Amino acid sequence: MTNDSYIICTNPRSGSTLLCGLLAQTGVAGHPDSFFRGPSRQWWADHLQVPQAVNLTDSAFCAAFLSAALAEGKGGGDFFGCRLMHESLPDLMAMTACLHPDAKDDCARIKAVFGQTVFVHLIREDKVDQAISYVRAEQTGTWHVGPNGEAVEQKGPPQPPRYDFARIHQKVVEFEAYEVAWTRWLEQNDISPLKVRYSDLADNPKHELRRILAHLNQPAKAAERAIPGVRKLADELNERWAAQYRGDREKYATHSLS
Repeated sequence: MTNDSYIICTNPRSGSTLLCGLLAQTGVAGHPDSFFRGPSRQWWADHLQVPQAVNLTDSAFCAAFLSAALAEGKGGGDFFGCRLMHESLPDLMAMTACLHPDAKDDCARIKAVFGQTVFVHLIREDKVDQAISYVRAEQTGTWHVGPNGEAVEQKGPPQPPRYDFARIHQKVVEFEAYEVAWTRWLEQNDISPLKVRYSDLADNPKHELRRILAHLNQPAKAAERAIPGVRKLADELNERWAAQYRGDREKYATHSLS
């Protein structure tokens, strides 16, 4: 069966920036990006040169936005890819439902817009590490660095990181809930995605890229032309925070039961 599109189902700080960059470099997997991220909705509309006012219930806007996103996500080829955080799923489904209100379910709406679509579920299994990665990036403003260690995505002036149990715990709970919600949605829609673990992607990116290309029915050998554009940010500070967080969480749990 020929596939037309793919969706990377994931959540923040799971290696999706690394993966999207690798896929784009293959030349056979489009140019995946976060086209449906709610907080960036206006930015994407402007970037995609959508003339209509942003309105997820307006069929003219939805048609123009989805058409432009399809073109952008194909990267000049015929195969569309996108990255989708669970928090962005409602935006995508609202637009597809606006254009295809009679479709029987989410899968039917996705197929009506994107054609035959396959799914990749990118998971960071250690939610504590995931939360710490998010909080540290949030504090320092450094979200990604290149292979040479220089920042490639710096939001705001650099600030020193500081351990914050409450914020880390908030993100742990949030990321756990998002993962459960993704699993539930995939099962409810009878979708069998290719599962990719963050640790495997970070340790052996080309091996995982070949697996993904095979799942997309694209030539796995195209992985050889891809070079990682970002590297892991985690270091000994992340490990110390993780140990401290787990100790604090156990302490607070004990106190709450006493």
